[in-house]
Amino acid sequence: MEINVSRHVDQLSRQPAPMPRIVRREDLEKSPEFSQSVMLESKLLAQPDVRAGAVERARELINSSGYPPAATIQKMADLLAYNLQEQD
Repeated sequence: MEINVSRHVDQLSRQPAPMPRIVRREDLEKSPEFSQSVMLESKLLAQPDVRAGAVERARELINSSGYPPAATIQKMADLLAYNLQEQD
């Protein structure tokens, strides 16, 4: 008899995420065929390295007793249990 302790794990959550394409500054400079690339690059460079609003939201979540939700913790526990079973 086999017992599956990770019944809440769906098939999609076990798929590895595709690697994001890394865009380098040299790549941006080599593609002058895009008419709006200069405007886009200037807007990107004008963005702050750290978003104060996002940092403040993260601090609020860390201090919240309800974060992460119980359902998220259960899903993580199921995934851990599933991975431990595969290693045995």
